[in-house]
Amino acid sequence: ANKVLRYTMLFHDMGKPKMKTTDENGRDHFKGHGEESERIANEVLHRLKMDNDTIKKVTKLVKWHDVRTQPTPKAVRKAMNKLGEELYPLLLQFSRLPIKDKKNWNGFIK
Repeated sequence: ANKVLRYTMLFHDMGKPKMKTTDENGRDHFKGHGEESERIANEVLHRLKMDNDTIKKVTKLVKWHDVRTQPTPKAVRKAMNKLGEELYPLLLQFSRLPIKDKKNWNGFIK
């Protein structure tokens, strides 16, 4: 039911097509897609005339969606410092969604 999480799910990988590279072994890589997805989300949400608070939260989560934090107190404090106490729990919730229930992934965006 969280609007910010819904938009984060929608935009988090939109930068992948533009950032796609293929190495000599045929493996695809998407380095920098978080920043590109953030740019796309920012542009689209502004065009949709979303409120600034939602835009700020969604774009920040989209940018950091692929960053993995070690489960140590120091690493968690650093991540919370970057994202803020309000957004860090949303990032944790977001990062578990696709893994937890891939069959129902599309149902989350409805």
